[in-house]
Order: sequence, then structure tokens, then C-alpha cells
Amino acid sequence: MDPLKRQTSTATPAEPGGLLSDASDVSVAVSPEEYVMPTPKPLTLTEPPENTPAQCDAALGAYLRAWDQLEMQFFPLFSAILGTHQSATLALLRVGIDQPTLRSILDALAPIRLAKKDQSQLMAILQRWKKASTKRNRLVHGHWMLTVEMIEGPSGKRDHTKSTWVRFYDPADLTIYHQIFGKKRDQKVTASHCFHLSDIAQAINDVLKLANDMKAFNAKLSVIPFVTPEPIELEQ
Repeated sequence: MDPLKRQTSTATPAEPGGLLSDASDVSVAVSPEEYVMPTPKPLTLTEPPENTPAQCDAALGAYLRAWDQLEMQFFPLFSAILGTHQSATLALLRVGIDQPTLRSILDALAPIRLAKKDQSQLMAILQRWKKASTKRNRLVHGHWMLTVEMIEGPSGKRDHTKSTWVRFYDPADLTIYHQIFGKKRDQKVTASHCFHLSDIAQAINDVLKLANDMKAFNAKLSVIPFVTPEPIELEQ
């Protein structure tokens, strides 16, 4: 069987020793070495997953709460640099301007509204925000996947399972699938699409740090007033 293909099952983990049963939408990723038969046999979990769905839900909820804190700091920043009343700023944000466009607006206004030092600090914040937004999109638009590894049991055979729930972002490119699930796996590519609970915890810390840095930047921000160009008088 093609090692690029993952075994997928609408299954939930049973008790140790039980079979996976058809109950919910779950993807099960198995190493390429397991693809030795055209039709895989039902997979039996000898041990329960290392984490629970409740822990997964709590981790994702905590991440979304942290992202709220970041967006709350963006609101006064955008309002100050744009030079609009907060009600007008809120109206602009609610019409659906995407985040890349918002960053481009701040980038364009920075030379007009900020001193050189503040410009460089804002650019650094925008770069961190861009990186964090990419990870946010993958976490939010991903799905929970049960990864299963066959490990050595008491008999010395690889007949026991070690499994864990991860947040997985499906790549559209099959080449990336090969880099994640193939024999020669790319750890960097895998890390950018597959998130363990520890990765989500680190993402939460990174987002909160960015929110605090943006809050400190807002507190000392001093914008330069807009200047209306005077008409040029030509000598007759």
C-alpha cells in the first residue's frame, strides 16, 4: 500500500484491549511500516491514549482565550495609528478586513505616524504577529487526530500501542504528506502541521508574551499628528 496514504477511521478509542469502534470522526495515523497488507486489520489499543479529549478541548480553549488578549491590544494600537475614534475603528474591523491587510495598513502608516524608533519596534511586533497568525490558523482550522505507534510489549514483539491525541492541520500538498508520514520524515514540516498539547502550551505562552509586549508598546506610543500639505505658490 502507498505509504503516503494514512489509515483513517471513524473511530473512538476503546478500553485497553478493545477495538476502535465507529462513533466519531477521528483520523488515525500509523507509521509506514504498518502498511504491509492491502487491507489493514482493525487496530486494537492495548493502552488508553496518553491524553484525553477533555484535556485537548481545555488546551485549545486556553489558546483561544490567549488570542483574545492579543486582539484586545491590537484594537487601541490600530485606533491610535489610524487616528480614528474607537467606534469607527471597531466598525472597520467588523467589516471583515483580514489580518494581512490590517498589518499592511499599519506598515504603510508607520512612517507617517511614528518616530523612527517606534517604527522599528512596530515592525518587530508585526513580524511576530504574522508568525503567530499562521500558527493560529493551523490550530483553529485543524482537527484532533489520534496518532498510534506500535511498541514492544512484554513478549518482546511490537504488539503494544502508544497513542496520543494531536491537533493536525491537513496540508493541501501531497508532497508535504510524504514529508510528514513517509519513510524520510521532515521534523520541521511535521512540527508545523502536527501540534501536541505541549506545543499548544508553548503557543499560549508566545501569544501572551506578544500581547504583553504590544500592551507596553501602546502605553508609551506617541503618534505624530497628520500634516496637511500646504499649496505651493508659484511666482508669476
